[in-house]
Amino acid sequence: MAKFEFEITGTVGDEGRIELAYIRVAKGDVAKTVEIDGDRLLADYDEQGNLIGIEILAPIDTLKLRAIIPTDQFEAIERALPEILKAA
Repeated sequence: MAKFEFEITGTVGDEGRIELAYIRVAKGDVAKTVEIDGDRLLADYDEQGNLIGIEILAPIDTLKLRAIIPTDQFEAIERALPEILKAA
């Protein structure tokens, strides 16, 4: 299985709650941003239509993420989230 690398960044508010997160799944320049779930979930794509990253601006259903992230990549991100959230 090929190694998949990604980066998750976020903002934590004064009360310790995660306010937003950005999941970068590929390197490259963003050419287009698409609203997936209103202004709560946005997807960034390069000029060839490849997914670059996802911006989460409010609580969302993970099924919406599964719809835009390939399964193997989603599973890697899903496994990393508990450790990332613990560190926040």
